[in-house]
Amino acid sequence: MRPLGATALAALNAAGGAAAASFGFTELGSTRSSAAAACTAGVGLGYLVLAWALFDLRRWAWSATAVFHSINVGFAIVIIAMQPRSVIEWVLLAGSSLVLLLLARPEVRLAYGLGAAADRGGGRRR
Repeated sequence: MRPLGATALAALNAAGGAAAASFGFTELGSTRSSAAAACTAGVGLGYLVLAWALFDLRRWAWSATAVFHSINVGFAIVIIAMQPRSVIEWVLLAGSSLVLLLLARPEVRLAYGLGAAADRGGGRRR
């Protein structure tokens, strides 16, 4: 059975991915920076794929999510240090921190085949 934390991880990544993809594709239609818009749309699509893998309890998705959201936290902290009133960065920092906290929960780690019980054969591996 999928723990609530794993479902929440998938939902948070799906929401962030959908927002980034829609923003990127919307900006592609404008005359502004198309390279940045394409990159944003690509990252958004990547997060949507990651959300599907998290929902499907793929082990690699846990690791990829930890890496991507750790990078997000780092970038958000640097930007907040330079522009403390950047509301978007505060939201991204809070969202990525929440994801990292959910990843660390024992029942979520076990669902992805990580942790002590998984080492004894109790976790799901893929």
